[in-house]
Amino acid sequence: GEHTLLLDEFGNVYGCGSNQLGQLGLGTNIGTSSPVVVSGVVDVAHISAGKDHSLFKAADGIYVTGSNRYGQLCSTTDTTELYVPAKL
Repeated sequence: GEHTLLLDEFGNVYGCGSNQLGQLGLGTNIGTSSPVVVSGVVDVAHISAGKDHSLFKAADGIYVTGSNRYGQLCSTTDTTELYVPAKL
């Protein structure tokens, strides 16, 4: 992919780079060259940045965002992209 996820010691997630398909989970499809906090997910222990999607393992469950064109979000969605993290 063309995006980066960062996880700090407090369980906050930050994203930067391409966001064309919502893979940063920022609520839009606009990319950023500076790290921006991903809202809606807290107490995150693990992150994964796929080609055009992202996954977050938080204390209360797993969250996904980005492209679901091929079912890579492991969920049925109303659209092919999610622009904010959704809990599985």
